[in-house]
Amino acid sequence: MPAISTISVIVCTRNRSQRLKGTLGSIAGLQVCPGWAWELVVVDNHSTDDTKRVIEDFAAGSGVKVRYVWEGRKGLSHARNAGIRAANGEIIAFTDDDVLLDPGWITQIAHESSEHASVAMYFGQTHLLRPDLPPIAIREGDSPVTYRFPCSPSDPGSGNNMILRKAFFDSVGAFDTTLGAGTRLGAGEDTDFTYRVLRSGGIVRYCPSILAFHDHDRLSARAVRKLMFVYGKGRGAFYCKHILARDSWAAKMFCWEFRDFLKATLRRGKGIKSLLHLSGLLVGFFMRLGMGREPLVEH
Repeated sequence: MPAISTISVIVCTRNRSQRLKGTLGSIAGLQVCPGWAWELVVVDNHSTDDTKRVIEDFAAGSGVKVRYVWEGRKGLSHARNAGIRAANGEIIAFTDDDVLLDPGWITQIAHESSEHASVAMYFGQTHLLRPDLPPIAIREGDSPVTYRFPCSPSDPGSGNNMILRKAFFDSVGAFDTTLGAGTRLGAGEDTDFTYRVLRSGGIVRYCPSILAFHDHDRLSARAVRKLMFVYGKGRGAFYCKHILARDSWAAKMFCWEFRDFLKATLRRGKGIKSLLHLSGLLVGFFMRLGMGREPLVEH
């Protein structure tokens, strides 16, 4: 009998217990894939609300075996790395605590990872749960796309529907703990990791059949504008990190992105969001510059 492969589903969460209930409910409805096992790892990133109780109640009532992991160091990268350390699976599948998963999510991950065994990293298709939500952290399109270096590391998809082969962590390293939600730089840990996979020669694939739905809470124009600045800040820090490492492709991407957002800032009707991203890009670049050349990645 062939060995059973395992998928580790990792959810990182902090002080969002009510939204987490929806994510866990969708995980309880995931279809079983023959020949595959899966486990759920929930990383509590120093929550001060009732997150732990919500996880315990879910574990008791759903029949899903849940591994609860406490990570006291604040920051999404710390939480992601803690989840990876706790995971037993060969395949690591990340989703967020404001995402609902399609019932066939696990089945499609198993199919894609079996059919495309040379691929290091996969991104699924992420729609908005409701059409009235601002388009944040989504990736849509019905055609699969394969990415190899050189390309933009943000093109394949969003970190809320991101799948990795655990073996790559030995060569690429873990998530950079200066980047991501909960840090001063605020974002960019998934872009940075994707770039390091691509730069190492790894193949990244966008898989529209791996389907999820984003149910975020950035409903006001002010919240969206704030997020645009934070995303730009993380992006600028990502560029600076790799430019300090004398990466000429990162320098080119930084120049192209600066040019494109500067043009968009001056264009009527698109100025505010582009200006916020551009401002964040520069702020994040100089913040990361002050940290020096150390990659600051856990191993």
